[in-house]
Amino acid sequence: MKRGYPDGEDGQGLGYVLVIGSVLLILLVAIVDILRKEMNWMVSGNKKNFLLHAADAGIDRAKYALQQGSNWNDIPKYVIPGYNQDAKYTDTPGVFYTLKVEEGNMTPHVQIGNLKMERTVTVCATYTPTGERKKVVALLLQSTINSAIFSGGQIAIGGSADIRWGPVVSYSTASNSIQVNTCDHPIYMSKGGITGCPGLQDNPTPQAGKYYNSYGTDEEIGAPPVIPLDQWRSIAKAQGTYQGGGNVCYTPNENILGNMDDDTVVFWDTCDGTDYDPKTDSPCSGSCHAGSGGHGVDVKITGSWGGKGILVVMGDLTTAGTNAMPTTLVPPTDCYPKFESNAANCTGYPKNVSVLWDGFMYVAGSLSSKGNKDVYGTVYAYSTAGITGNFTVWYKSNNSSLGYLGKSIMTELWMERKEETGDVFP
Repeated sequence: MKRGYPDGEDGQGLGYVLVIGSVLLILLVAIVDILRKEMNWMVSGNKKNFLLHAADAGIDRAKYALQQGSNWNDIPKYVIPGYNQDAKYTDTPGVFYTLKVEEGNMTPHVQIGNLKMERTVTVCATYTPTGERKKVVALLLQSTINSAIFSGGQIAIGGSADIRWGPVVSYSTASNSIQVNTCDHPIYMSKGGITGCPGLQDNPTPQAGKYYNSYGTDEEIGAPPVIPLDQWRSIAKAQGTYQGGGNVCYTPNENILGNMDDDTVVFWDTCDGTDYDPKTDSPCSGSCHAGSGGHGVDVKITGSWGGKGILVVMGDLTTAGTNAMPTTLVPPTDCYPKFESNAANCTGYPKNVSVLWDGFMYVAGSLSSKGNKDVYGTVYAYSTAGITGNFTVWYKSNNSSLGYLGKSIMTELWMERKEETGDVFP
């Protein structure tokens, strides 16, 4: 008997194989096409991400450069080459890019914002293997000191003295770093202890009239800013608002107060023009000698007196008398309840008044104040600060003088932009 499949089944089985094979071939072609497209998409995405990362590295380069010396002001004036799309950077393999740094906020294509505190960085990057290009724009913000008064040593606020609308910060680690006469306001922050606030809670995030922060960490309080003394000396000398450096003891001349605007720098230097260390130095008396002797200036403000901008005292400062600088007090937007426990202390402003100083005061030695004196801005007493009498510091939240003192630079806005006429791609 003949065994096997019936006649015709051999051909039918072959047909099945051909049909199945055709279907599998079609699926294989489809899968290969999908994989090809997926790979193209991934490669394209990787190229795009690579370019964006390279552009972000360009922003970091600009940010680092802006933090060096006087570059924050010099780079956007294009006195330093490389930041007006005039250089090709090649630090990222396979990518060339240019940088442009401008004053203020240029992200809406017009100059807005604060010309002292903000910088706009434009990066135009080219991926050299393919010629693909990307443009990224970032807005950098120079953070400023947000304290009404701060010191590397002890701060003692007694009598009728007061601090309004801003924090009091001491970097001293002593158990009595801050001694206050009232706990009602503002925010007190110290790396050491705070006395004079019985019943209030010690809390890492202080709020006026509720709690304060003693024995704070570096992250909570931050580090003291680096004071650009050499830059300020140079500015004051150019403005004619500089005294000192002649190797003779001198009495500060109030007539050099200058234009009395935000850009004025009044610099009362040591008698020999070198920096002042309150741990080893003392005010000049009789003869000028640095080191373990006296070469600092001893400033005593009496009578009717006032100024605006930046005041540097390379020695000790004592104030008394009355105010003579007209200004307008404006409370910060977060005045209540952050800095004032009573909302009434934040209302009724703006108010026209006269003050001792409008801006920023840096005292390299000790600050002692009494009498009817007011400061609208920020006071930094490097050694110690002791204020009594009817002396008040009003924190100025829009103090443009602090633009010189940015402790850090942060990226406030980052965006990818389309190419425009005038962009320079390498």
